[in-house]
Amino acid sequence: MKALLAQSDRRVLASLLLEDLVSGLPVRRGLQVFLGERTLPRNRRGFYIVEYVPGLESHGWRFEMPPALPPVGNLRVSLLIQDELGHYLPRRYTLALPRDPDPAHRLQSDSLFQPARVRLYPAPSAPARRSWSLVRISVSRSGKPLAGVLFRVRGEGRVWGSGISDLRGEALLVVAGVPVTRFASGAAAEGAVLTRELQLVLEASWLTDETWPVDPDELERAHEGNGNKYTQPLTLVAGRSEWLRLELN
Repeated sequence: MKALLAQSDRRVLASLLLEDLVSGLPVRRGLQVFLGERTLPRNRRGFYIVEYVPGLESHGWRFEMPPALPPVGNLRVSLLIQDELGHYLPRRYTLALPRDPDPAHRLQSDSLFQPARVRLYPAPSAPARRSWSLVRISVSRSGKPLAGVLFRVRGEGRVWGSGISDLRGEALLVVAGVPVTRFASGAAAEGAVLTRELQLVLEASWLTDETWPVDPDELERAHEGNGNKYTQPLTLVAGRSEWLRLELN
């Protein structure tokens, strides 16, 4: 008696890799990723697989010569990512399809052979290391909590940390890498050789028509030229938390 094995080959349309914003490392545990009403499966490597999108049916079985239409990146689909444990903020992500199927372009970020990398922002309840500097912010407008505000801690030519306010108007910014001591400079040093303080700037921006959950990539792209913006000086010390309450106009 012979056993007959059915062979089923199918091309995937894309894969996603979820990354922790603070560490830049992949998120090892499973989260929920939705494309419409579909939940994306997660493989053993931690990639979330996009197998079907309306309008790209023929891309699932064309191997030797993928369809030329629609053009690469011409179709944009919205995904929703949620963390049942609440350590990461829910977010939306816009995936450009189809991915580039040319093996010669396999190292490019939009290649079918590369996962789309999606950064996840920490929720206020996210666990934190003792060595991190934390900035916890309560933000409101007209007395009501304001969700979807992008915060950045910037200084010395770099961005030290980012965060986004949730539906309660609460945001957590994790600033890793603040030195324990450093050489003092400027008038604030007052003759001291070393200081524990790092003088930075807190920036905030928001979109008036944004719904929740937000797409952090859209907030980041709009940040520099955003007319809705707020800044203030911020002093950080390694391992210390700062608590701020902001009322934005």
